[in-house]
Amino acid sequence: MIHSPLDHDEYDQLSDSDGVIRVRDSRTELTIVAPGADLAAVIAGTAAHDPAQALRIVTTLDSVAEVAEVLEPLPLSDCTLMPYEPADLDLVVVGCWGGVIYVSEPGLAGDLTDFAELEVLNQRRLHPEARIVSSVFLDMVADLAEVIIALPGVEPVREFNDSEEIRVEGDLSALLHALGCGEASDLDFEDFRRRALGFASHDAGPERLLASTFRVRRPEDIVWGMEDVWIRQ
Repeated sequence: MIHSPLDHDEYDQLSDSDGVIRVRDSRTELTIVAPGADLAAVIAGTAAHDPAQALRIVTTLDSVAEVAEVLEPLPLSDCTLMPYEPADLDLVVVGCWGGVIYVSEPGLAGDLTDFAELEVLNQRRLHPEARIVSSVFLDMVADLAEVIIALPGVEPVREFNDSEEIRVEGDLSALLHALGCGEASDLDFEDFRRRALGFASHDAGPERLLASTFRVRRPEDIVWGMEDVWIRQ
């Protein structure tokens, strides 16, 4: 346990909500791949997890005011990656594997997906040479999905799909060139996401890797934005 110098009552916690999760299915991920990352070990499921780095990373997230509790690292497949009840909304999972940082964070879904865009910009400032991808999927009766891909030297490209329309923002041609795709006729952003990172978090290798889970306290504005997405009173 990390003891806070601030009183718990100074924070609005999503855990305290009397509402219920209104999102049936979700994926709220941010992945950062540094130059020279050991992707072979990640894909093989043999990369070591660095809990100390994970703690440093979670404190850099805009959606986190403070870490309240550090839980024992578990294989990614055993971590809570999909919120089922309000208490799960205060959990952040971070894996740090040989130059790869993986974050599962429900705080990326606030004001629909605006929080994810802001976090990509935040992490790009902290990791300017890294490849950064955010992926948010929410089943809110109608599906809502967003993928943001930020490569070094390339303007971030965002695909937003709310079941009624698909919008692509940013320099798509520059992204395709950086990914070595040429002019793609089928804009498959899940494929672009995997190409950008070199692996997918749901692959067998990453699922075996250890990750740290943190119970966090959040800024008040983040709580409000998350409640709009996740909680039904």
